[in-house]
Amino acid sequence: WRFAAAVTSAMSAVALIGTQTRVGLVATLVGLAVVLPLFAVSRAFPALRYGRVAGVAAAVLVCLAVGFLITDSGSKEVQQRYAKIITPGKDPAFSDRLSRWSGAISYIEEKPQGHGLGSVLLTQAIDKQAGSSTPQGLITIDNSFLTVGYEQGFLPMLLFTAAIILTAAGLARGALLIHSPIGAGIAVA
Repeated sequence: WRFAAAVTSAMSAVALIGTQTRVGLVATLVGLAVVLPLFAVSRAFPALRYGRVAGVAAAVLVCLAVGFLITDSGSKEVQQRYAKIITPGKDPAFSDRLSRWSGAISYIEEKPQGHGLGSVLLTQAIDKQAGSSTPQGLITIDNSFLTVGYEQGFLPMLLFTAAIILTAAGLARGALLIHSPIGAGIAVA
């Protein structure tokens, strides 16, 4: 099963790069930065320590590099696209998203009790004020936390955020303290 997992992981890394979805790459790297240390210090995996975890991290980075080489890495456009991960301020899509978020925050402040469920799809006037370039006058916030705040209000947004953070912390704590490899693996995943 380990060989199958390694092949699947390598193929997934190549597919991730091939899609040219930058957020997927960033999410993968952040996820690895969280999951691998949890595996390294978990009581359930005494044999899996820092050397193996470093080996897995290196293997993932090699797979990502190979994926970049065998896909469209030669084009300047793709290289510039991925370079914008490091300098997001130069990326128009990122700037547009920040503009949408600031527009959503101003509307949350304007009506802290919320605008009602499903109200994210609003009129063109709201869309223009948010600075979005979305067609047909629809506002897309592109952020689940702000969507909850916009539709349901400031307090539900805080509760939603707290629930996500507490769930992640509880799963991480369980992964560290549990002695069962299956239970710890599920908590880490």
